Amino acid sequence: MTVPTRSAVIRNDSALVEGRTITAVFAGEYSGTLPTHLEKIDTTDDIVKTGFIDTHRHSWQTAFKTLGSNITLLSYLPRFGTNSPASIVFTPDVYVGQLAGLLAQVNSRR
Repeated sequence: MTVPTRSAVIRNDSALVEGRTITAVFAGEYSGTLPTHLEKIDTTDDIVKTGFIDTHRHSWQTAFKTLGSNITLLSYLPRFGTNSPASIVFTPDVYVGQLAGLLAQVNSRR
């Protein structure tokens, strides 16, 4: 088993993750026997980055994500910008929006 000790780009290889720890890295697709309780996740065309923590999400805006998906930024800002929803969005709405956004983030596995 070879595990890089510094940053490296590894392409088309396999990693064994147990809990929250990478326990092995294999060249290519692993063809040996693995415990049956493991879940295989296809990450083809994905970027897998260890230790990445997404620290900037506007999760509270989850309710607005589909409202302006087909408009330009210049049209979006006056409608949904900083102050526009202030008269109709209240603290409980922001709280529920934040929870929904974080749940979507956890569910996406990204």
